[in-house]
Amino acid sequence: YAGSAKYFIWSCLTGIAAIGTMANGIMTLPLMVTYAIILRQGWKRITTLAVLSMLAITLYFYDYPPSSNSSVLTVLASNPEGVAAYILLYIGGPFHHLFPQGKTAVIAAYTSGGFLIIGALFLAIKSIFSPHAKALRLSLIFFIIYIGGTALGTASGRLYLGVNQALSSRYMTPSLMAWVAFSILVLSFAYETQKNVKKTEVLKIFLICLLGLLLPYQLKALHPDNDVLYEKRIAALALEMRIKDRHQISKIFPSAEGALHMTETAANENISIFNAPDIRDVSESIGVKTTVPIKNQCIGTLESVTSVDYDSRYVKVSGWIFDPINKSIPDSVKLLSSDFVISGYALTGQKRVDIANAIRGKALNSGFKGYLLKEQL
Repeated sequence: YAGSAKYFIWSCLTGIAAIGTMANGIMTLPLMVTYAIILRQGWKRITTLAVLSMLAITLYFYDYPPSSNSSVLTVLASNPEGVAAYILLYIGGPFHHLFPQGKTAVIAAYTSGGFLIIGALFLAIKSIFSPHAKALRLSLIFFIIYIGGTALGTASGRLYLGVNQALSSRYMTPSLMAWVAFSILVLSFAYETQKNVKKTEVLKIFLICLLGLLLPYQLKALHPDNDVLYEKRIAALALEMRIKDRHQISKIFPSAEGALHMTETAANENISIFNAPDIRDVSESIGVKTTVPIKNQCIGTLESVTSVDYDSRYVKVSGWIFDPINKSIPDSVKLLSSDFVISGYALTGQKRVDIANAIRGKALNSGFKGYLLKEQL
């Protein structure tokens, strides 16, 4: 039809661009090849897409370091049941949040995940042999396949953390997109004939009610979880100071060793969180002699000192601090030795209701947490 060549070129360009997004982008062009074959788009377009697929995948994996223990084939061969369970939870994840955390929520995720996969397979077969809206339906089917491939790829790299890792909140976005595509697909069949008008209206009401059931969980996003954010910030401080505090770093990444390795360049070059004013170059400041300009006298207490299980160089410290003159909380705390050498560092921001009740002023987030060289105890 008129203008189809323009859309084909744009499709090719976006397929190539997908390679530069995330790892699942390498599936885009191969899926487009299959899509073009089913729709009989002609040998020129099919050949063009096939050549682009081979070139893009070759370039992507050029000089790519292989990972034998986390490849899709290896994980499938060693733990097929685990992969299947992971994919079901990944796809059915949104329904996990319709119920209180527990067995019922997990069963709901497994069941809904299986329902979408079986339903999509049934509608895929029906779409191939349907004369109506074939291109639209197949595009939705292939999008669902794309999400399924994403789930498979994620399972290959994350299954070692346990099947329930598939329920991580960041995976809910692609899962919800798959459910939206599936809903549109179902409605396209429902609207195919006028005989199903009443059934279609019921289906629409059901889908709207389903979205309504998910709304209460979404409303949680309106309430910032400052306590969680603070713990993540302390984890970033541990990474900046190159301290293997597994308990703290687990707040942002499952492996302390992996996080320390991945963030080494970012920490050295002050990239991202490591460029924040209260975190930047903290590791370089440890051991540096400084002067203490006495302007305002803060009040506070160093309340606890605990060991860092996997790093004998440092201990973890916590307490609270407040500036009663300006009625404010300093952003950070430097811990000095008797000869004014910086021996530790901490960040404020921990909620302390007890201090806020005891001191008049804005002292609610006066708690601090950080690290001190063990030799300075």
